[in-house]
Amino acid sequence: MRKNPRLEKAGYETTRKERFYYALYMLGQNFFFVFGSVILTNYCTDIGISTLALAGVMVTVKIWDAINDTLFGALVDKLHLKGGKFIPWLKISLIGIPITTMLMFLIPHNFPLWAQLVWFAVAYVLWDTAYTICDIPIYGLPTVMTSNQDERTTIMSNARLTASFGYNAAFMLLPMVIGLLRDGLSFEYSYEIVVGVFCILSLLTMIPICFTSKERVSSKAEKPVKFREMLSYIAKNKYLLLYFLGYIVMGIFGIGGVVAIHVGRYLTPLMDNYLTITGVISFVPFVILAFFLPKLVKKFDKYYLYFYGLIASIVLTIISYFFGYQNQVLFWIFYFIRTLPGILTGILCFMFTADCAEYGFYKTGDNASGCAFAVQTFSAKIVGTIAGGVALLLLSSIGFVEGAPVDGIPVAQPANFNQSLWALNIFIPLIGCLLSLIPLFFYKLRDYKVQIMAAVNKGFISREEGEELLKLDKKTYLLTQEERIMKLFKDAVDNKVEESS
Repeated sequence: MRKNPRLEKAGYETTRKERFYYALYMLGQNFFFVFGSVILTNYCTDIGISTLALAGVMVTVKIWDAINDTLFGALVDKLHLKGGKFIPWLKISLIGIPITTMLMFLIPHNFPLWAQLVWFAVAYVLWDTAYTICDIPIYGLPTVMTSNQDERTTIMSNARLTASFGYNAAFMLLPMVIGLLRDGLSFEYSYEIVVGVFCILSLLTMIPICFTSKERVSSKAEKPVKFREMLSYIAKNKYLLLYFLGYIVMGIFGIGGVVAIHVGRYLTPLMDNYLTITGVISFVPFVILAFFLPKLVKKFDKYYLYFYGLIASIVLTIISYFFGYQNQVLFWIFYFIRTLPGILTGILCFMFTADCAEYGFYKTGDNASGCAFAVQTFSAKIVGTIAGGVALLLLSSIGFVEGAPVDGIPVAQPANFNQSLWALNIFIPLIGCLLSLIPLFFYKLRDYKVQIMAAVNKGFISREEGEELLKLDKKTYLLTQEERIMKLFKDAVDNKVEESS
């Protein structure tokens, strides 16, 4: 295939089709992620499984998740199957992901509670394992697709946008379609039909990269990172620990995804269409921010965009609580306004991992970026499940009664349930945001410092020169760089004059 000359000049090794299919994979993968988090908890409570029992099983399963991530990461490093280091695992997951997803949504409704919980636990463990088999290889794939670091960054940046789009699209579409089917069909089959159809559609987006991508960078000569070395690398990478501590703290209090469908059913007249409306409201600012983000990041340090985005979210959330949910016009106005900083921080959140990896390389001398991305993957999965468990426990604490709406009428709840739900929806995520600011205060890694470290890591400048530059504040550093560029330009001009004379 003939490459675009501009891309060849930039040193790109992958084709445009490969980069597109990689991003497309993330779209479908995030549909499966929403199946196993938001939709699954709604399904289980709708068929009558106790929120308290469900929370206990989900949190317990995370023990296995912690083990299987580590075991599988080591397995990928040691085993090199026929066809490459990562691609064979992705092909295996094409079978495992849809089968285990459907298994989670086929819990017999007439089984006793203990049998339903056993079915759920087994299916959830299998799904979690299948998701790990696709998640670690797809994040590692760019490292063998190309040796060009800038190209890897481009591939991952585009994938991050499609991943966010996929998550929001699934969050927006699935509950609405399930609600529509429930009105015309027996509720017993609405989840199964919707999940089955979207499993097929999602799988179609994940297939192409498994058969078109090439692993160009040989990894057989690499020395596998031992578990002890991995722990040592992570322990020495203080900024990786600080950032993901804040991310996890904020995430486990982020119960909005699970309680959103109940907010729609009890605090608005929209019922399950609530998630669709919120998705539509978020979509336009998401596209605009995603388009302008590269320019914003060039002009402003992303740390400050992220930090002050959290501050803005905190302030707007507090204000929206006092306006309440009774006045639906004000409710939606404030929902839209406080969505804006939330979208910004959501897009930025995983852009710090590469910086932490660069710092880890500079600090330890080991280019173990995979460890940094393993922390990211593990943190995201831990957050997803613990937040779901916390949400279910809190719903149980305010007397939530399980069951699906009948003829468009939600199950009756205890007195003061609506006000309690509104308080949970506002204050629990607010606590998470406030607590996440504490480790962020100590996160001193800035974009210009990462550039200096990257220059040292790549051998462009000496370590001694890098140490001196890191002592400068940003303004002085930029002036120093400007003077350096001017000197290089002057030397080039002088050389030309000497050659012509």
